[in-house]
Amino acid sequence: MEWVWAVIASATATGLALALWRSRVQLEKVQAVAAADAERQREIFDGLDIGLVVYDASDRLVVWNHDFELLYGALAPRLKVGLRFEDLLRAAVSDGEVPAAIGREEAWIAERMASHRRPQQPLPRQMANGRWRRIVERFLPDGSMLSYSVDVTEMVLQEQALQAAQREAHLAVTRLEDAIEALPAAFELYDAEDRVQMSNARMRELHPLVSHLLPGRPTFEALVRANAALGGLSAMSVSVDEWLADRLPQRRNPGAPRVVNLNDGTWVRIHERRTREGGLVGIRMDVTELVKREHELSALNAELDAANRRLSELSETDALTGIANRRLFDRRLHEEWSRAQRHDLPLTLLLIDVDHFKRYNDRHGHVAGDACLRRVADLLRACARRPDELLVRYGGEEFVVLLPHTGAAEGRAQAERCLAAMDAADIPHEDSPLGPNLTLSIGVGTRPTGPHGEEDALALLRRADAALYRAKHEGRHRVVSDSA
Repeated sequence: MEWVWAVIASATATGLALALWRSRVQLEKVQAVAAADAERQREIFDGLDIGLVVYDASDRLVVWNHDFELLYGALAPRLKVGLRFEDLLRAAVSDGEVPAAIGREEAWIAERMASHRRPQQPLPRQMANGRWRRIVERFLPDGSMLSYSVDVTEMVLQEQALQAAQREAHLAVTRLEDAIEALPAAFELYDAEDRVQMSNARMRELHPLVSHLLPGRPTFEALVRANAALGGLSAMSVSVDEWLADRLPQRRNPGAPRVVNLNDGTWVRIHERRTREGGLVGIRMDVTELVKREHELSALNAELDAANRRLSELSETDALTGIANRRLFDRRLHEEWSRAQRHDLPLTLLLIDVDHFKRYNDRHGHVAGDACLRRVADLLRACARRPDELLVRYGGEEFVVLLPHTGAAEGRAQAERCLAAMDAADIPHEDSPLGPNLTLSIGVGTRPTGPHGEEDALALLRRADAALYRAKHEGRHRVVSDSA
């Protein structure tokens, strides 16, 4: 039987050994799975882009992730389990990791410790690299603390930009209000419903009876009716309803500035423009002095215009005879020549010379000679047939008659009438070899028309001068036409 018990004992030991081995293998598997899970959890923990850290109930460091280490790069080698939060805080301040604490380190540490012991709102914190973190601290049921921080740099920058924009907008509004108040003109702003949004002191001065209503933002129509009810529009020649029926469409479609005379005699220039939101901007400028000066200036300008016309007439008038002078003749000759050339019209010129006028002056004296020239000018003026004819004292005792739209035959007839009028006047010339009276010699020049019309204005004058030369050469006291 002993060998039986020996076999049984051996089998039992073998079974136990096998069971132990199986248990050990199972345990190793469980441990391996647990280790893998722990490693996986750690990878997830470190993979988060938020800084996670846990402190125990004694406020000592328990666990932290990789992002937390990156936040305090210089401190990372000193991080260890059991490190007190206050020691960590002081180390960060000492290493310059907290810009907000610089210059007030102990006070800042005291403030931070107080907020750490009684966490409430999330804490914004600017890091040493300039970026911003939002720190949240929460106590866990066992008295430990979970702290995590998130990068909120972009949000902070946007908030700072928004605040800066709000400050700038507020400053711009203040500047605008100051500028509007400083305007020497009355200013008003209405919204799309035609309600007052803004006005300045000058506008309130223009409408003192209703200025107290402006803060209530009444409509333009309500202001007008209130002003009328208080007697502010007593001088209106029409009813308020009629006035508004004409005025409201003007406000809806404002046009050019208008100048209006108010009840007190003040003249106001009104500028109105629609805004992009459908409102209306109105500016009223007191132009009373300008209107007065404008009236004065208009009167002065009228006087100056009259004086300028007189000066112009004098500059183109012969002082002795009162007819046109050489300056006016030169201008009119080129004008009429251009017109005749452009439309192929006839143009004739009479060049007139008083025969032996030097002898007349020598015999009768220069005073009598001047009077004689005035008499000759009057006779030649009387021979004119059309208002566009121009009589000119060309120089000394020479005269010119410019005849637009006049051909050679009609021009010669005009010259013959001038010659006959002079003969009929019987002006004595006691030293003339031609007879007892003053006589004329006349040369007639006509612009060629048709295919042979290409010349210039001076050519017409040369034609008349050549004809006058022939008249003198043939004995004077006659009319000679050019051979064109």
